Amino acid sequence: MVLPSPKGALDWTNLVQLMESLANLPFEQRRITLKTIKEEAIKLGKQTWPAEWDNNPIRSRYTVFLTHTSIAADQRLGNDPINEQAAFIAQMKQSWNVFAQRTTAQESTVLNTTVD
Repeated sequence: MVLPSPKGALDWTNLVQLMESLANLPFEQRRITLKTIKEEAIKLGKQTWPAEWDNNPIRSRYTVFLTHTSIAADQRLGNDPINEQAAFIAQMKQSWNVFAQRTTAQESTVLNTTVD
């Protein structure tokens, strides 16, 4: 998983560690961890973001991640719960990686424009 660099009060380490731990948890325990991930994501979303990240593409990507996190945490599973949960988790992780890559691309763009 991609880990954006900490910015101000935003430290993504705990959130990423929780998401990575899902692969090692039994099915029954994942729901609790998913709810913790959702709470952590909401908390980070409410913090003050640095100006270079507080823009539409990056904030929008975080909102998509938060939506997928909420879906994964609040899921109502059907006839194939293990595979359905795995699909929700994969969707959440994919949206996280897109968000994190946007922040990394933003960092590279800022660095590239200042070097001359």
